[in-house]
Amino acid sequence: TADTAKRQLKRLFPTITPFETPKPEELVSRIIHINTDPGDLILDIYGGSGTTAAVAHKMSRSWAICERQKRTFEEFTTDWFT
Repeated sequence: TADTAKRQLKRLFPTITPFETPKPEELVSRIIHINTDPGDLILDIYGGSGTTAAVAHKMSRSWAICERQKRTFEEFTTDWFT
């Protein structure tokens, strides 16, 4: 659920308020599993917290994300991969 995803983000970013409707990793994992094969490219044009990229990476998929808000990218997305 979104509540589970919020709690996970709050653990990762305790000093920052998480997104109102984050994508749960389990849901993203299921969507990627159903629609792709290992090695496929996953594109997320609303990168946000980087959940889709993190899940795709864990599932051996290539990934590319975009995020139009610099603040979101700097505060959330980059922390997944540093």
